[in-house]
Amino acid sequence: IVPGTDMKVIAVDTNIVPLGTNVYVEGLNGAPSYGYAVAADTGSAIKNYKIDLYMDTHQQALIWGRKTVNLYILGE
Repeated sequence: IVPGTDMKVIAVDTNIVPLGTNVYVEGLNGAPSYGYAVAADTGSAIKNYKIDLYMDTHQQALIWGRKTVNLYILGE
């Protein structure tokens, strides 16, 4: 991941979404969408249907906050 390149990566539970899967993350209830991304990371807190979105800065992550989203699987 190179900050500032608009590359979008999410962390997933690989039992649910395999690494390398292309996805679309849609915001709900008027929230903005994260958009097209690739599942390319995991994390100890990422279990079942939780995902984690990569943000370039800590401030962007704070602004995004915690949301319920739709995750569309597009393929590997």
